[in-house]
Amino acid sequence: YDSEKLVWTFPGEAGYYSTDYDFKNKQPYEFPQKDISIDFDTIYTVGGVRHNMYRMNNLTGEKNYIFKDAISFNYIDKRESNVVLYMPSKEVIDGEDIKYLPTRNIVYVDTYDDSKTYTWEIPAGIVTSHLYSEIANRREIGNYIGIECYKSETDEQGNLYQLHGIFVVNPTTKEAFPIIYEGSRRLIRSAS
Repeated sequence: YDSEKLVWTFPGEAGYYSTDYDFKNKQPYEFPQKDISIDFDTIYTVGGVRHNMYRMNNLTGEKNYIFKDAISFNYIDKRESNVVLYMPSKEVIDGEDIKYLPTRNIVYVDTYDDSKTYTWEIPAGIVTSHLYSEIANRREIGNYIGIECYKSETDEQGNLYQLHGIFVVNPTTKEAFPIIYEGSRRLIRSAS
């Protein structure tokens, strides 16, 4: 649908056509092309998976990277802008292999405006899940974005427990803090 035209393709025929609502006045039609589009690559290696996201200039073919070698990311489509949360990696040489391990950071960036980039350090003892939307069950309220996380605790007897929660970031106020649910305590390993 394009303003006052219907757009469709015919099987076996190349191109798109438009018409008014009574299906008369058939004409060749071209979809308008944006000058800039956002795309990403996923690289699978022995050392794991990593992602690159970039702005593609559709007129020149030039790539301008938003990030490279992220462990995971989550694209957030907002009305006012398109942003992404990602977990950067650090390159580690392990014998003859190169591995990409997660850093203790979460980065928020506007995909069209690099000046709107914020980085938060994940506090010691807090572990965040990957940021993929299928895994992380991201939560949003206003400008607050929550990412699943957990922390481990050992009691006086040596029992290891895991507690779940969310790590909250706010790109507007630049706040970041974990909320751990005490009721989520689960025994992971008994001391005995």
